[in-house]
Amino acid sequence: MKNLSGYFFKNKRDFLMTILGDVLLALSMVAWSFFMKNLAEAAEQTDFSAILRLVCFGLAFLMFHFLSFHLMHFFRRRFLRAVNQQLRTDIFSAIVRKNISAFNSTNSARYISILNNDLTVIENDYFANVPGMLEHGIMVIIASATLILFHPLIALIVIALSLIQLLVPKFLGDKLSKKNKTLMQELERYNAKIKDLFTGFEVIKSFRAEQETQALHATAAGEVEQARYAYRKLSAKAYANQSILVYLASILQLSFSAYLAVKGEITLGVLLGSMQMSNYVLNPVEQLSNAYLSYKSSRAIREKVEGLLAEKADDRPQCTDCGSLEQATPVVLKDVCFSYNGTDDVLKEINYTFEAGKKYAVVGASGSGKSTLLKLLMNYYNSYTGEIHFGGQPLRGIDERLFYQAVATIHQSVILFDDSIKNNISMFQEYSDAAISDAAERAGLREFIARQEYGMETRIRESGNNLSGGEKQRIAIARALLRNARVLLVDEATSNLDNELALQIEDLLLRQAELTAIIVTHRMTQTQMRKFDTILVLKDGRIEESGSFDALMEQRGYFYCLFLIGK
Repeated sequence: MKNLSGYFFKNKRDFLMTILGDVLLALSMVAWSFFMKNLAEAAEQTDFSAILRLVCFGLAFLMFHFLSFHLMHFFRRRFLRAVNQQLRTDIFSAIVRKNISAFNSTNSARYISILNNDLTVIENDYFANVPGMLEHGIMVIIASATLILFHPLIALIVIALSLIQLLVPKFLGDKLSKKNKTLMQELERYNAKIKDLFTGFEVIKSFRAEQETQALHATAAGEVEQARYAYRKLSAKAYANQSILVYLASILQLSFSAYLAVKGEITLGVLLGSMQMSNYVLNPVEQLSNAYLSYKSSRAIREKVEGLLAEKADDRPQCTDCGSLEQATPVVLKDVCFSYNGTDDVLKEINYTFEAGKKYAVVGASGSGKSTLLKLLMNYYNSYTGEIHFGGQPLRGIDERLFYQAVATIHQSVILFDDSIKNNISMFQEYSDAAISDAAERAGLREFIARQEYGMETRIRESGNNLSGGEKQRIAIARALLRNARVLLVDEATSNLDNELALQIEDLLLRQAELTAIIVTHRMTQTQMRKFDTILVLKDGRIEESGSFDALMEQRGYFYCLFLIGK
């Protein structure tokens, strides 16, 4: 497991400078207590020259305190900025390194919750807290040593009473950690709920389900606030106990110091100085105890983040020579079986070779395994049995980056980003303007882009809400063409389009002569089916038939029945 403490070492300069500022700040507090002590004694002795010297000392103290304070906070800000950015970057990198199957196994709202909620807890209760704990600890050590110089017995009482405060985190820290973990889990569920509701906003409005969804949201929000209430309740109990112990210690220390002053064993200056210095012991110990309580309460959150950072991106081996993958064809399946649950095979004994440059239609009834077959070819899962080869390389051994350079996919739902048309086609990667324009031209986007005021720089709104379905699909095609991929996998990309537009998009794909296209489709018109070199017919997870349209119709087998039903 990757330990978050490594971020302290990675930014050790700013961290150590923060600690230096803490030490200087603690020394300035010691100087202040001596100032109070000496000022009281000078007043008691009516020594005006000493008072004047102390005024000069006080001004020097102010300058020293000012510089120490700003030194500490300057480097603390730098330290927190650096570690937060590094951790946020590392977490996002750990998420995007996951393979598609691993990513989809978790609701994306969990990742959003980690990047927002969990990192806020880690910043406040760990990265900002550890320097604070060291600051308070340094203050306690220096103040205790100074207090011993004033009066050893007073120092002994103050130190003993302050140590009692450290019992609170010991008894309540683990309970608070569990409450904090529960709160973060509820926030994850809340994020998932509002993500679902906002994603389905159009459906909610069209079915007039506003009141019902408001009730769902109210329930989720109530559960979050109930968990937050339980956490705050236990926190309040802990902090109340801390406060009581501080006041109890102060009462005992002040009473004993006053007793010594009455007996004449200490001067008025020592009384004032010890009172001031006792505050620099008792109050920092209270703050140290509270900080340690927050530190312990964040333990479960830190362990979750550390676990995410330690996850392996993929367990498949990396190929040593991927040169032949540049062709990516033929695509060969040998005795391929696959099950989602480990028992019921969705695909059974698939044996087939997809030849370079040919166009394949994959058809079959719902549940026949069409999309599952394409997901295996898309490299979503490696838990299948049998073998899949691309260009002579076993799929399990192909470097994922090289695979997706040679194989492009177009999904049923096109994902578009809130950015320019250009960046949505290039997927934020470096391509020449000429290459991007050529891909857009081949995808049939020339007229669409020409109508836009800002051309390629026109901004696409969230989820492509300002585009038609056909325009979205053409951008998805342009992405694939820009990569010069050799294999194109299409999963019912035209199912949400009307027939005329769907045929236009499908024809556009079929005209790409250099591509090996494997297209899952449910549109089986005679004209369109004849454009495919081969039709692959799936039934109950097996290849039932394969061949050209005319050959399959002559057989009058399973495809013949499917075609007549579809017609």
